[in-house]
Amino acid sequence: MRRLLPAICSLILIAAAAHPQAADVALKIHAVLVDKDLNQKPVPHLALALQRTDAPGPAVSLKTSFEGRAEISLPAGKYKLSTPDPIEFQGQRYQWELEFTLAAADVSLELSNDNAKTTPVAPATAASAPPADDLSAQFKHLRNSVATVPSEFAQGTGFLVDGGGGERHPRQAHRRGTRGGDLFERGLRENL
Repeated sequence: MRRLLPAICSLILIAAAAHPQAADVALKIHAVLVDKDLNQKPVPHLALALQRTDAPGPAVSLKTSFEGRAEISLPAGKYKLSTPDPIEFQGQRYQWELEFTLAAADVSLELSNDNAKTTPVAPATAASAPPADDLSAQFKHLRNSVATVPSEFAQGTGFLVDGGGGERHPRQAHRRGTRGGDLFERGLRENL
């Protein structure tokens, strides 16, 4: 038995040396888009999927940081990087699909306008666009309304006034427990 143990250990060492484990290789990804004024804009929180193409295995998912950077260590081999969700930027949709090989040295990938697949974004139609927040139109619509503001201690009511303090109707604001509702009127003027 004692002679058999060294022989088994020797066989295990020879087998391990014949099939060395692949060392992990660092992959650095930088996603940046160049705008119409030639300014570089990082792509934050871009979802990335990495799939090994030369061996079976699950896809690896990661996201870029606020600076548009991501880093991961993977076993050496051939990979495909893809972005599951496109990014919309200045009227274009950007999506990436790149194949690359990780070898002994660290690898850096740049995702940019140059290596992205782009498609134009369809302009929004008037029916699907939310209504514009036009304050003057809201004022015209609500100027004959009475505003009531309940609070923990009192209730205030009053009419709307324009931003310059001009009243559209006589002020009839009141507050239970206070004189004339001055606090409510002042708050209404400050918020218009």
